[in-house]
Amino acid sequence: MSPAAIGRWEPATPSQSWLPADAVRWGCFNYSEPADVDQELRERGGAVFRGDGTVLAVVPATGGESRLYFASRDAVNFERGLKSAFIGDAAPESLAGGLETPFPPAIPLRTIVFNLEALPVAQLVRILVRFNFFPRHHYLDYRLRPLSSGRLLFKGLPGDLAVRQAHDGDVPAIVRFLETLDPFVSPYPAEVREVVATAAAATSAGTVPGSIILVLDDVKDPGSVPIGFIWVEFFGPENDNLFVKLLSVSEAFRRKGFGRRLLDEALRRGTDHGADRAMLWVEEDNAKARRLIESVGFYFSGEEEVHLARRGS
Repeated sequence: MSPAAIGRWEPATPSQSWLPADAVRWGCFNYSEPADVDQELRERGGAVFRGDGTVLAVVPATGGESRLYFASRDAVNFERGLKSAFIGDAAPESLAGGLETPFPPAIPLRTIVFNLEALPVAQLVRILVRFNFFPRHHYLDYRLRPLSSGRLLFKGLPGDLAVRQAHDGDVPAIVRFLETLDPFVSPYPAEVREVVATAAAATSAGTVPGSIILVLDDVKDPGSVPIGFIWVEFFGPENDNLFVKLLSVSEAFRRKGFGRRLLDEALRRGTDHGADRAMLWVEEDNAKARRLIESVGFYFSGEEEVHLARRGS
């Protein structure tokens, strides 16, 4: 008998959870809540591989950044499940419809994001490189709590520089920067434009925005490209958590304290809206960014996230 876990790919069904009831006790997984995965599958479609000791769920996304969730009894079963799911040994019936690879061809798998819970990064990467993946980003989770205005050192900006909320005219410049971040993922101008518009509406209504983008620019030159920007999101039942999604300053203006000032201002906006804690993800090897956020009081929580790309897909 093949060492691979016997299983097959099937379309996700709204009436059935992707995860068997007994799988919540398995020790190797990368999801937070099974119900959240079920909701994503209902909204976006996808496929589920159910093997012997391993379950995989793939949720497609526009642009190819499909998300793979898994639950397995242990790392050995995880590797065996991947062998069945991606190579096809012991998995002759699948959504592939008789093609050589059993991985669902209707799902544009170009990159996969793993939110690691119970499997160490190094062990995960060692397993996945055998299936034509390579690590693309390795993020560390940083937290700041309590979020207090007493921590913040924002004391204004020199000359005619100011931090303001982004408007529609800033969207092209923000998108152009996003295009330089990652060749695998296309930024979505519509998403940036929606964040800017909904934040403006929330500000006018005096409510907490779901997301907000702040830009640093020269107030005497309203047509100029922003010097830097920061994108934050509010989340949680009471919108009391602030997630720093992106922070960037143009190369010519770096090492002048502007990144710290943007971060301070974003955190101060968070406290104004009732947020009492903040989090962000930073590249593991980005020492400068880590020094910046640590200077504000962020600390490494011990959680990691790795993004992997599949060669040739």
